[in-house]
Amino acid sequence: MDLDVSMSVTDAHRMREALAALHDRVADYLNDCGMYPAKGSIARSEQEAWRGDSDDLFTAYSQGHLLLESASDHAYGLTRLLTEPIQTIAPWTCVRATLEAAAYACWLLTKEINATERVARSLAFRYMGLEQQLKTARCMSDHEFSADTLKRLDELQAEAISLGYKVILDKVGKRISVARLVPSATECIRSQLDGEVYYRICSSMVHSHVSALIGLAFSAPDSSLPNELSKNLSPHAACWLLLRATDAFSHAVWARATLFGHDLHELTIILDGAYDSMNLGEAPRFWKV
Repeated sequence: MDLDVSMSVTDAHRMREALAALHDRVADYLNDCGMYPAKGSIARSEQEAWRGDSDDLFTAYSQGHLLLESASDHAYGLTRLLTEPIQTIAPWTCVRATLEAAAYACWLLTKEINATERVARSLAFRYMGLEQQLKTARCMSDHEFSADTLKRLDELQAEAISLGYKVILDKVGKRISVARLVPSATECIRSQLDGEVYYRICSSMVHSHVSALIGLAFSAPDSSLPNELSKNLSPHAACWLLLRATDAFSHAVWARATLFGHDLHELTIILDGAYDSMNLGEAPRFWKV
């Protein structure tokens, strides 16, 4: 779903307020639903059928929820960045972070996999996080931190093997993961949100490619002096950013609610209300497709 290029400042203000309201309504909704799967939910059935410790699945659910919180925080942060004085570069970074967190939340919380696959993804995601910690420790020349992290990686490997999963090795036999390989952010956003192009546009801003900065965050007030630029975010770009954040955040919320057996009718009302407030008409809404 994309926007008409004629979006105005008024449209951007309306969409910003709608996203802020959605953030608050979803927070209340999730608080009312609680942290645990409802009786009869997919997640509850997984827990009852899982052959291992129930903490294995709860860890996966917790990871997904933390990623949902990250997507929520970044989405709300966007509304602050688009409040006067408006920032023209940082919003793109904020949306990129929202896309990434939401996509990985969906990857962990999707209803389309079984408990065995969910635990595998959880273990792999934990491995990836520890690998990042190890790289940080080595950059800091912190030998104690490095040794502790290596020990935790070995313990995670042992845990994965005890549950029947394999260690993932590269072509030269070096350990690179356990149970599964975590998809790259680009791959995950493509598969979970169908949003690769959005991620690449935002990434070009995150990496400060000059062509992207000039094209998306600056403009020439005087067309006769094209090299004299000032910071500017067009209303259309602001609306595009707001829609991308709203859609990604909503995907993650929907995945969590579906898996945990939350009231999807109530969530549909919340999401429809947000999209109606944004004046998006009858454009496709993923929860109805």
